[in-house]
Amino acid sequence: MCPKTKKESRSDSRKELRQEFRQRRRNIVGPSRKACEEQLLYHLDQFCSTLKPNRVGAYLSNDGEPDIRPWLEGLARPIGLPRVCGESMQFHSWQSGDTLQPNKWHIEEPSTTASTLELSAGDLLLVPLVAYDAQGNRLGMGGGYYDRYLATLASQPLLLGTGFQAQFSEQDLPREAWDIPLHAMVTDAGMVEFPPQS
Repeated sequence: MCPKTKKESRSDSRKELRQEFRQRRRNIVGPSRKACEEQLLYHLDQFCSTLKPNRVGAYLSNDGEPDIRPWLEGLARPIGLPRVCGESMQFHSWQSGDTLQPNKWHIEEPSTTASTLELSAGDLLLVPLVAYDAQGNRLGMGGGYYDRYLATLASQPLLLGTGFQAQFSEQDLPREAWDIPLHAMVTDAGMVEFPPQS
């Protein structure tokens, strides 16, 4: 059997980490999940009140991600939710009560008639994740949609990871050249800002 290349080894490592941290996320259930989500939304509200972003790019929860929809429904700012088309992703305007439709992963998205919401500097982008580390590196679901989307922007919004404290990795996560680190992270335990990476 041929030895694995470095790229294959990193891919295997990411796959194993995804399995571990997705299970950690799913293990938060019942009253514990409710309490964690309430704390997370409290810290998210405090952060947003201080930052005062022009627009907010967000997402709707899936696969055990914390439910941030109650917070979004009370937000008095333009909101965008992602819509996937092929290998690309764009954010489209959404407000409470708007029609949503499930994509191939059964994640709700804005309808095809919803207008595009362009994010840039001065905006806030809430980024879902499977795991994060002390450097602001995130492990996503593996599709690369957020990294490809961010690479198309002329100027970056503030990237705020949202998740549970249980998703914190004590060890540095594997990182590729195209991975874009978070600026900050909000969990049930509070908010942390990350040092800039070169």
